[in-house]
Amino acid sequence: MASVSAFNDMMGQFIAELHKTFPKEGGIKKFMTSFELLRDTNPRKCVEAYMKGVGPYSEKISNKDDTFITEDILNIDFIKDLNMKDKWSKCSPKTRDAIWQYLQTLYMLGTAISAVPDETLFAIEKLAQEAAKTIQGGGSGGLDEASLQKMMSGFLGGMMKK
Repeated sequence: MASVSAFNDMMGQFIAELHKTFPKEGGIKKFMTSFELLRDTNPRKCVEAYMKGVGPYSEKISNKDDTFITEDILNIDFIKDLNMKDKWSKCSPKTRDAIWQYLQTLYMLGTAISAVPDETLFAIEKLAQEAAKTIQGGGSGGLDEASLQKMMSGFLGGMMKK
């Protein structure tokens, strides 16, 4: 299950890799600062902004169409300052592939997150955290199946109402 935190972790890694690859590019530093501020104040907004910006270009991202990087990116508010057009022609094939991989993965995560209502995503994340705590703590060596079944029934019942 994709989560907002997984998306934001991936986006943070992507920006860090861009910064490492293009250390003198001021647009990347600006994007990094904006992302960190938004992530800290409204994590889901990062997903929404990405999906709103790149959504119309999903086919180009899927097909690794260079015009997304060299032309379309200039139409997307939150990433237009990255100045990738000038850098793209100088990138190695390995760097280009890595950038496409990040863009595609972020889009897939964003699509999954957008399809799940906030309260459902929260319930799933809470369940996963509780399960992880139980497993890490050693406890009884397993999960309380009755509690898990009750929670899942409530979770699925809530989804059916929507």
